[in-house]
Amino acid sequence: MKTKVNFVVLFATSSLSILTYLVGISAGNIFGKTSNNLNNFYKSEEPPLYDPPDRGKPSNTTNGSERGDCEELVASPIALTPLTPDNQDPGISQLPEGFTYTMGWTIEEYPTFWVYIPEISSNIKTAHLRIINLIEYPIEIALPGEVGIFYFRLPLGKPLPIGNEYQWYFSLVCDPTSPAKNPTVNSWIERIDPTQLQQELALSDDEESHIYARNGIWHETIAQLAEQKCQNPQDPMVSQNWREFLVQVGFEEIANETLHCSPLVVK
Repeated sequence: MKTKVNFVVLFATSSLSILTYLVGISAGNIFGKTSNNLNNFYKSEEPPLYDPPDRGKPSNTTNGSERGDCEELVASPIALTPLTPDNQDPGISQLPEGFTYTMGWTIEEYPTFWVYIPEISSNIKTAHLRIINLIEYPIEIALPGEVGIFYFRLPLGKPLPIGNEYQWYFSLVCDPTSPAKNPTVNSWIERIDPTQLQQELALSDDEESHIYARNGIWHETIAQLAEQKCQNPQDPMVSQNWREFLVQVGFEEIANETLHCSPLVVK
């Protein structure tokens, strides 16, 4: 670990954010973020209550998933799913039938993104990531050939700016020559100014995941709970909190699916 950090210090000359990103991972935090207050990291016997941001639908909302015409898919009761909760408030505006608006806030430059990947053919070895107005050309992500809940990060050099909503697409590459055949899901993400939240994190005795959740910070809430589960795999209370939280935000179907603690490899 020490060698890796020294290497970064010697050779990273362009960006402090890159150094922070790598040091965070090297320091043993599997999701790339170090807790602000270690005393607040793990103490609650109940999962946090997530309060989603007060948002209507964006102007160019599209269907949340497209199955595609892929013959390599294995019949599965659970589809490819982005793990961001439904954020549509019926009192603000109604979406067309079959459409959803899932959106999560983050405070990180390089947040974790979460997807459930069902059983697929061994011939499907990669996925593509696009983020409209940020990453227009598909970035390849290696698939491990396993079923479960996975996460990945933005590639270095593509930090998420503050203050704009970005729509991201995750596609299983079934046919590289015909993207329309690729099963695809999409969701939205927005990075907000962390100043006020950082003050609350510094002053509160509450567990960090609870602070994130009540402030609508989806990506850090689920990352904290996932890290607790990965670091305490035999703790029944931690596992129960993980399951109950997923059920609470509408992911009953995948609440008992395997959580993979290593990131998908972004090529």
